[in-house]
Amino acid sequence: MTDEQTEKWLTYGPSYDMLPDYMQEPARRYVEDGQLPGHFLQAVLRNELVEATLRADTVNRACLQVWAGWLYDQVPMSAWGSGGKVAAWSLARKNEKTQQEAEHAVETQQERTIAAAELMTEDQRKARGL
Repeated sequence: MTDEQTEKWLTYGPSYDMLPDYMQEPARRYVEDGQLPGHFLQAVLRNELVEATLRADTVNRACLQVWAGWLYDQVPMSAWGSGGKVAAWSLARKNEKTQQEAEHAVETQQERTIAAAELMTEDQRKARGL
């Protein structure tokens, strides 16, 4: 992926349009959320041509060149190419998502606390020393 392609990916995310319709969601879940896909797509991501060919259905077998182009043009190189890269990408994306969810939970709790404080009457505030 060139610097220009990386910048586009960071801004807009990858495109899944060229993939078979029923494979777009598993591909998106892997790239964006780190959820490991089925055996065929894992073989594609690991760059294992023979395994991918053996595990592909008729549509995906006919689309192997499309898959290769999608990886090269749309997916960061750190997300594919070996089993280690795939596992590391999956773990990193899951950790990032967990961190984002934790931050969101803290923000939500802070918002609730502020809203509850705003609803207190003056007497309640005095009683609590606020």
